[in-house]
Amino acid sequence: MGGVVNGVEKQQRIARARQALLQAETAVGLHQRLPVQQATTPPQGTGERHGSVRHDAEHFGLPAALQQVLPAGLRPGSTVEVRGSNSLLLAMGAAAMAHERWIALVGLPHLGVPAAAEAGVALQRTVVVPSPGARAAEVVAALIEGFDVLVLGAGRQLRDRDRRLVLARLRSRGAVLLSTNWPGSDLQLVAHTQHTTGLGQGWGAVAERRVELLAGGRLLGGQEHRLVLRFDGAGLHDDGGAVSPGDEGRPRLRAVS
Repeated sequence: MGGVVNGVEKQQRIARARQALLQAETAVGLHQRLPVQQATTPPQGTGERHGSVRHDAEHFGLPAALQQVLPAGLRPGSTVEVRGSNSLLLAMGAAAMAHERWIALVGLPHLGVPAAAEAGVALQRTVVVPSPGARAAEVVAALIEGFDVLVLGAGRQLRDRDRRLVLARLRSRGAVLLSTNWPGSDLQLVAHTQHTTGLGQGWGAVAERRVELLAGGRLLGGQEHRLVLRFDGAGLHDDGGAVSPGDEGRPRLRAVS
């Protein structure tokens, strides 16, 4: 019976994702109108309401290197700002996709599909909207309806009112948002590259990169943590433990509303 229920849930997730993508495409003018949405009320016993996010695990996962500062992961409805490292942004998205979750990459035209796959993003549960255009707010709102994890670029087209509406719907759906620019986010991650290997004088490719990460925000109880991370062909690793910085003359992270 469990296999039948899981199959039904999977088909419902695919249907919702397709409908959300159709709504997003309509918002940017790729479709003139939407088809009539079919009822997707689950059979009795599945325990899932249409439009809700249901998973075996309540929280969203994090890369192992970040679990030392946030062991429980991201709670549903959380917002995370990631600055200074697209590799970290994709690694965060990949970790949050655990338990068959779906992800939308929006407004990130310079992030390629191969980079997402290398970071561990499950492409069969991924949709990419490189440039949402002037109607970005409608696109984002539509995608929240069908996807559990939303990875958003700078989002300059979003006004304060748009962001409030997105946040309200995000919390209602129990999804999470990862963004390169989200004022007042629950978790802020700022990365600074310290050292790279593999590059020569105008030749070669980056084989390994060492990054210092400053983490702060409400999800960390207002405390700040400094971590040293390492990116290589095998993924993201802790390269020096977590340190709660004292008064070292560094600018402190703060939420901006």
